[in-house]
Amino acid sequence: MRSAPAYRPGSGYAPSRSRTRGGFTSAAPVTWLLQQAANARGASDQQHGLSLGFCHMSQRRRLTVVLTLNLAMIVGLVVIGLSAHSLGVLAAGGDYVADSTAIGLGILAVTIRDRVGEHSKATTVVAGINAGALLAVSIIVFVAGIRRLVDGTPDVQGLPVLIVSAIATAVMLVGVFVLGTGAGGEDLHMRSVLLDTISDAVASAAVAVSGAVIYLTGRFFWLDSALSVAISVIIAAGAAQLLRDVVLSLRTGTPLDLDDD
Repeated sequence: MRSAPAYRPGSGYAPSRSRTRGGFTSAAPVTWLLQQAANARGASDQQHGLSLGFCHMSQRRRLTVVLTLNLAMIVGLVVIGLSAHSLGVLAAGGDYVADSTAIGLGILAVTIRDRVGEHSKATTVVAGINAGALLAVSIIVFVAGIRRLVDGTPDVQGLPVLIVSAIATAVMLVGVFVLGTGAGGEDLHMRSVLLDTISDAVASAAVAVSGAVIYLTGRFFWLDSALSVAISVIIAAGAAQLLRDVVLSLRTGTPLDLDDD
């Protein structure tokens, strides 16, 4: 098995990191780790740098796969969230609904761009819609979580929360692999979808941990609400940064440089 090449100054190899004018995106650490896995498998350079995933597929096909993954999880998350009294799982279900809507619009935008040309702003506009939807969902979850913490959190069934959140985490990691780590440097819309998918995977993993703690101890029901509040703040911060980039891109009339080179 070939080992990943170590970084040496002046060697011409360095982990690439997507960034905007405001700094590195929140997906940079995950991107770097995935790139190391790609190197270990002997991956070759892609159009936007070393990338792990299905980047040989068109954007439309990759988005269709991720949309299918999101739709497959929505019903299960909502049903388990309601039956297990878990705000964290319900929030994930609402987030997946928002993501699915944005991805569906994104597929339409990519189709328009491919027909009109690269100067089309359709994908940038959809990225803004995506960021706005994420902000809206984050605010709703934040308010609901605070109310639960103040008024008292109902008994949460830990085992169903653990199982469905673990499945959601695995599904979203598949989504990240399908998009490819280089998606963050393609355009604002692909970056927004990659950010959503990584955020969903991390959030689901956190909810799974809280479900495991609740199941094993039969206590600490407040963890579900507290994690929901924390996750909503993190997602809102990333969405706000993305929305800022979209507004700047639309005002200047030029796409932002999302690559290092």
